[in-house]
Amino acid sequence: MPDPTIKDVLEAVRALGGEVAEVRRDVGEIRRDVKALDGRVATVDRKVETVDRKVETVDRKVETLDRKVETLDAKVEAGFARVDKSIAALGADIDTHMVVHKKLEKQVETLKAKPARPAARMPRRR
Repeated sequence: MPDPTIKDVLEAVRALGGEVAEVRRDVGEIRRDVKALDGRVATVDRKVETVDRKVETVDRKVETLDRKVETLDAKVEAGFARVDKSIAALGADIDTHMVVHKKLEKQVETLKAKPARPAARMPRRR
């Protein structure tokens, strides 16, 4: 292969200059794209921070509700315990009344079995 001439070298330099210009344009586009992406990433970061704060707020509210539900559960449980105690006391009262009722029924049956007494005389007027 013969040695390159100055004309060949200049053409090669011109061709390289064109390629360098093209690479510079590509690098410029990449830099603009990276800047745009940086802006988008910053926006996403801000939105993520906002969502994180909202999630923390919701977590606090859920914890508050959990405490309220636990308090209500305790109150309801205590209320049912009082109702159960009252029902047990009523049951005992009913049992006692049933015994008395049976005694009264026996007494009524005994009285029905006896012959009727003669009517008392009317008191005289004076």
